[in-house]
Amino acid sequence: MRLFLDESAWIAVLDRQHDQHEAFKRYFNEALQNGTKLFTSNVAVGLALSELKERIGLEKSLKFYEILEEAYLVNHIRILWVGRRAQKEALRWMRRYHELPLGLFDFAHAVLMDRRRIHTILTQKTAFTRIGFRTIPEGEGTAL
Repeated sequence: MRLFLDESAWIAVLDRQHDQHEAFKRYFNEALQNGTKLFTSNVAVGLALSELKERIGLEKSLKFYEILEEAYLVNHIRILWVGRRAQKEALRWMRRYHELPLGLFDFAHAVLMDRRRIHTILTQKTAFTRIGFRTIPEGEGTAL
């Protein structure tokens, strides 16, 4: 299975004060144990890092980045890049699905997932289901 993690997932996994921390941590650990192929994006990492700096402090947020870089180098996670082409395509998706509470970078993530045939996303943004993706968590007891 392939699983994309957006910034909301990283924040929930890493911030112990987050109201969904335990659930997201459980799903993330389950994905690691099952050998799920993990993906994220440069934008998701950047947004999460900025938010985590405010929530848990600079040192812990930088430790997250170091661990992520190490995981990337040994192929435990793949970091997809939101470049100019992906952003232009995301704008088309945003026009098409303008009624959804998703932003430009959410649509960029959808574009990247679509290109890589990733159908599942660990996120708090359930609107991804309305554009054809499976979101985790879907509710308690969801298994990867």
